[in-house]
Amino acid sequence: MGVNDFVKRDDGSIYWDNKANNKATTKSGETYLGKTLKFEFNSYIDGDLWDGPTMGGLIDPAGDKLTSTITLKASENENGELTGLSATKSIKLGDTPFGDARGFYPGEGGSNNLFTKSTTKTGISVKFEQHASVSTAEEANLNIIRYNIVDVAQQLNINYNSTNGNLGVSSFTNIFPSATLKVMDLKSCNTISPLLKKPTESLFTIRFLKALIRNMLLPNYIDDNDEI
Repeated sequence: MGVNDFVKRDDGSIYWDNKANNKATTKSGETYLGKTLKFEFNSYIDGDLWDGPTMGGLIDPAGDKLTSTITLKASENENGELTGLSATKSIKLGDTPFGDARGFYPGEGGSNNLFTKSTTKTGISVKFEQHASVSTAEEANLNIIRYNIVDVAQQLNINYNSTNGNLGVSSFTNIFPSATLKVMDLKSCNTISPLLKKPTESLFTIRFLKALIRNMLLPNYIDDNDEI
């Protein structure tokens, strides 16, 4: 059995340590993670920050709106060298007052959902992108009161460098109130960039957009598991 496992440095970066096989053998100041890594990407609405419509208090928009879980599993040879990565994804959407939330956005770039793994010159690359939006019925109702729907989007890029063992992680969102990225239930030190892509021109102000975002309600589990 090999002796290499993933560990997390004090600065939040992750690498494949050739001497760590459990907590006892992990360097001081670092966190042992093991051979399986779970990344949880959550886009949500903080009720304390909500400044949009509540239909006279009938609607509480706070809560998770798009939660994506990416799980990496490492394989190794008898010398403890990482030889491969497998990956799975699980998606959880939020409900809307009318109909079901959609796992895409009906606008530019909103159908670019992807989940791929490839071999690179330096190692292995895993790319994930997921979009979500309110239902068609909810979109129509919001348009009536002159709100525009938004693209709830997440992008996660993971790159393993076989030369130095480093696992590079970069994450992006579109316009949305709040987002977090956790690794093995530990808050990631990686910065989430505020925009997944350049925003398209809108007829509405950012304040209206922020209010609209909060019309997505309670979370709902859906069966959407893929493995690569």
